[in-house]
Amino acid sequence: MNPQEHQLPTKTVVASFFILLGIFLVSGLQNADTRNRISQLSLEHAESNILKLAITSDAADTAGGDREAAVSDAGGADRSQSVVDVPLVSHTAAADENKKEGSVEAPVIEEQAKQPLSQAQQLLPLRNWNIEPFETAARSAIVTDINAEKIIYQKNIDQRLSIASLTKLMTAWIVSENTQPGDSVTITKNAVAAEGEHGKLFPDEKITVKDLSAVMLIPSSNDAAVAFQDHFRTIGKNLIALMNDKAGSLELRNTHFSNPAGLDAADHYSSSYDLAKIISAMKEKNDIWETSVIRDTTVRSSDGTIAHHLINTNDLLMIRDDILGGKTGSTPQANGCLSLILRLHDKEFIFIILGSDNRFDDMQRLIEWVTKAFIFE
Repeated sequence: MNPQEHQLPTKTVVASFFILLGIFLVSGLQNADTRNRISQLSLEHAESNILKLAITSDAADTAGGDREAAVSDAGGADRSQSVVDVPLVSHTAAADENKKEGSVEAPVIEEQAKQPLSQAQQLLPLRNWNIEPFETAARSAIVTDINAEKIIYQKNIDQRLSIASLTKLMTAWIVSENTQPGDSVTITKNAVAAEGEHGKLFPDEKITVKDLSAVMLIPSSNDAAVAFQDHFRTIGKNLIALMNDKAGSLELRNTHFSNPAGLDAADHYSSSYDLAKIISAMKEKNDIWETSVIRDTTVRSSDGTIAHHLINTNDLLMIRDDILGGKTGSTPQANGCLSLILRLHDKEFIFIILGSDNRFDDMQRLIEWVTKAFIFE
């Protein structure tokens, strides 16, 4: 028999490869280990596999020889393996209606692995597998790009958890959309009696929305959050309803608010992934983020007679200068919580830790691990 009869056309090889690729993806997404492997990879491995594909195809077309030999000459790599190492993964909030509460959904492959070698830099940051995986005792953690599309670290990211004062990010967002910075808010007795952290507000004190927001975000004062809730009633609006409407518009499947401060309650919860989506959606709210990273300041009542000295609850602001925004939180049920917008290698990333015994140490270790375990340029 003529040896040429055993040679398959290049198009047939390529078509067969992508058929096998599709089968591999469908089966691979059922396995949690494969999901994590897809979402974290090394630049060297990705570029190597892309190069091997190119060499294999070119060698087969040019030499007209045995395609199997061409693959062997290119490094003997299984072509389907390159799919595992290409970071085209994004998380989806479209969970199964019957899924168990807090379960982690499978990632979704958004497009086929057709990136040519010249576009490898578009895949950054990529996993450096010389660095061991990160481990934390925190209940949940996530690191994503600023658009909350590319997840580079995850742990229990769909688990519904108490989020403490990270709630106040949503509160601040709704306040910014329904008031003006110079609007006056009258502090109620109900607000002053609020449970938890206090900004030492006084009944009948009048203060601007801008300054009251600072009281809520910098020292994380619950009385300021409740004061906003009471103020919304006076203008005919329901702050909590608007917060949940916003969550609905973002299609957050694991988020519900029952109070503006983040106090523990059975119907008040979110997940680290949903919080990442909230932060991403409000990334252009510069007034909120700029306020959130003020280390200390003093604001006054509208008449200037009452001064409030504010000290930020985020200890990392004292040791890092790459934090663009963030919020702390802590309650008995939520334990320690922390969210950050961080600039790394001229790119912005969202870091969130929930349910930590030492939120600042855990976050610092996570940041350091990301800078070592991923290749950014």
